[in-house]
Amino acid sequence: PGALYDNYFMFIAWVSLVLAPLCGVHFVDFFLLRRRTLHVRGLYEAEGVSRYSYWRGVNPFALAAVGAGALTYYLLLNPVTYEASSLFRYTSASVPAFVVAGVLHYAFTRLVVVPAGKGGYR
Repeated sequence: PGALYDNYFMFIAWVSLVLAPLCGVHFVDFFLLRRRTLHVRGLYEAEGVSRYSYWRGVNPFALAAVGAGALTYYLLLNPVTYEASSLFRYTSASVPAFVVAGVLHYAFTRLVVVPAGKGGYR
């Protein structure tokens, strides 16, 4: 158990590396872009028929936003060495990762996804 306890904060940092930007994308998508409206039937319809269809079932722009948020987190706090940048002291790593991913997701969705008619955004 010593190895588990000694590496607990490193594990949390790795989880946060993905979870913080993913939460940013989910927050922006549900609250700002979809305005808290979800059509449950569309969740279960076939790909191509559902209002939530993307490109082969994947929204590459949301993945890019999560990746950019994860990179932001990594630049502020390295989860391998646990070395922090000087900016980390004032912002942490999760908040900037959340914001970067959310802003990029909003921009990508408005500029590319909505004009392409994907994702069920009205």
